[in-house]
Amino acid sequence: MVLLRALHYGFRFLQENFNVGHHLEHFCLLRCVDIVSPAMLIHRPRSGVEIGIKTLGLSVMLTHMVGLMYDFTQQDDIRVSMDIFCMLSLFTSLFARHLCLRQYQSHINALERLDKDPTFERDLPYAVTIRHRTVMQNNRYIGSYLASHLLFVIVYVVQNMVTEDSFVKIITHFPIDLSEYAPILDTLAQLCYSLIGFGWAWYHACGQITIIVLVRFAITEFQVFLHSLATFDDQIHERLLLETDGNVERVLRELLYKHARQHSHLIVVLMHLRTILRAYSLVHFAFYLNMMAAFLARVYVIPGSSSLGMAIPLLVTMVFFVETFGLCMLVEELVQLNRKVAFNLYGFSWTRYLHYGHTIKRTMMLMIMQATNTKDFSAGGLTTVSAELFAKTCRLVYTMMMAMANLAS
Repeated sequence: MVLLRALHYGFRFLQENFNVGHHLEHFCLLRCVDIVSPAMLIHRPRSGVEIGIKTLGLSVMLTHMVGLMYDFTQQDDIRVSMDIFCMLSLFTSLFARHLCLRQYQSHINALERLDKDPTFERDLPYAVTIRHRTVMQNNRYIGSYLASHLLFVIVYVVQNMVTEDSFVKIITHFPIDLSEYAPILDTLAQLCYSLIGFGWAWYHACGQITIIVLVRFAITEFQVFLHSLATFDDQIHERLLLETDGNVERVLRELLYKHARQHSHLIVVLMHLRTILRAYSLVHFAFYLNMMAAFLARVYVIPGSSSLGMAIPLLVTMVFFVETFGLCMLVEELVQLNRKVAFNLYGFSWTRYLHYGHTIKRTMMLMIMQATNTKDFSAGGLTTVSAELFAKTCRLVYTMMMAMANLAS
């Protein structure tokens, strides 16, 4: 009860001071995360203080990466070098993914504008229920995702502060070792390096949550549209009961054109998402393969004392595994929903209205062609983002890990 009150107060505070919108809107969660994240991907008014703080945060994180790179070149121990390489790959992937997203910020803004005013079946009970359910699921699932990030960072901070050979302690000893001359400053430096992990966690989460919410928004609108197509005959019947002249042809044309306009609107949404994911998904999968193989090889193939401990590599691989699986399955579902449009449209009693002319048939054919000729989501033009790709990457990670095992032996 206390937690719910705290969340309610937090949402109200954000709505009043940062204009994040109502907590049942799709993009409210993105704006809330954007407030505390240095990514600045969501278009909204920002104060100079916020921009300054987040720019400073990004600079500190970049400095952290430079420290990792420098220390990586100084190590002779293969195990310590592998540990630092794993974390360096993780942090580099976050910068790379966000640079990709910032290239397509206009498309993110366009999708946000489309979500602010969904005109199709806006006030009908089933549409309200579907949209409300999606927002609640976003808050629940992505809230758990954020909690996992915070858990990881807490473990990361504790590990770095209590472990004798923590790689953060190794980094703070270059180029000057303060442990003998100023132990307090040395401890503070280690703590600051460790607490940067919270900035990395929010930076990581913001990019992935942006993609997940955008794809789930498109899925929701397709679900509303398909539900409407499935009840097309009932809508014609209900409209005819309200019409005084009983003009079947006019009612049919109006309803069919209304659905055709909404389908073209959804095709535009798909085009925005394809553009965003084309480079992002390629960068994500490239770093995903590298990090999964490196972390698993360090844990299982190259035995010995780890400056990361066992928990951190396993948590990192679990987070990346889950978010990659979620991305592939959501994109797969979105493509299948668009292909289902042709099935639902063909399922209504269209044969009864063939005598009304070519206009109706032409509109139906265009919608069916757009649905059946659905283009897959491409990862840089090299492969297709799908559930099959996730299975292939799992097999490839295993192959890479075994190759590292052979090199190590």
